[in-house]
Amino acid sequence: MGYPDLQGKVALVTGIGQMGDTGIGQQDPNIWGNGAAIAKKLYDYGAKVFGCDLVLSSAEETQGLIKSASPSSNTPGSIDVIQADVTSASSVKAMINACIQKHGRIDILVNNVGRPAPGGAGDMDEATWDAQINVNLKSVFLCSKFALPHLESVGGVVVNLGSVAGVGWTGKAQIGYATTKGAVIQYTRVAAVEYAKRGVRFNCVSPGLVHTPLVTFIAQKYPPYDYDATIKKRNNQVPMGKMGRAWDVAEGVCWLSSEKSGFVTGHNLLVDGGQVASLL
Repeated sequence: MGYPDLQGKVALVTGIGQMGDTGIGQQDPNIWGNGAAIAKKLYDYGAKVFGCDLVLSSAEETQGLIKSASPSSNTPGSIDVIQADVTSASSVKAMINACIQKHGRIDILVNNVGRPAPGGAGDMDEATWDAQINVNLKSVFLCSKFALPHLESVGGVVVNLGSVAGVGWTGKAQIGYATTKGAVIQYTRVAAVEYAKRGVRFNCVSPGLVHTPLVTFIAQKYPPYDYDATIKKRNNQVPMGKMGRAWDVAEGVCWLSSEKSGFVTGHNLLVDGGQVASLL
């Protein structure tokens, strides 16, 4: 069951920390961030996860949570973490080198880092725009660039995290996020063709509205500035009547990382409960 070919694979996952309130010790312990859930599922399927976050303590918290949680398989992998700024070439190089020093290879790269920021085409300030370009798009470029020689040597996989915001209007002005996530999707397509005959597959997972700890941050940044109202509004925007969970996103990443999707490249997998289809 699952993805037996992921056993022993080395998976580099960026942004495994969690921003906002986690479900740990609260009413719902299943509310995880996308990066943390991706790392957990890859670990459960036997991969050697090498995770990073800008804040080391946040990455270490996820590492501890994964190790203490019950694995969903009898042969879980391992997880190591490191601090890294994926908008910095020198930091990314150091992260790649640390992973190679630890495991000797990289089979899977998951470019998960990203965050939204409010602001439209006429009112977003330049500093916020530049920050959105760096964290959402430049991070994908840098991590892929420096991991590709290692991925090419083993016939590896890159999975980028896009968003439905990169496909269509989501109901709020976030021009930087929408633009950069649209660019991540196109980057994935172009890189997939470039590397198709070089043994590296590039795919994208684009989540819709997902109930993660980040929802707390969103509730504080976007009207109506109320957590319960934000949850209700987001649920109502999804045709299936509820937000997804990070586990839905993680399973999509695992499938695209495995040999079960071996003939899939340049694809943008929507994990959105029908949200994009409702816009067509």
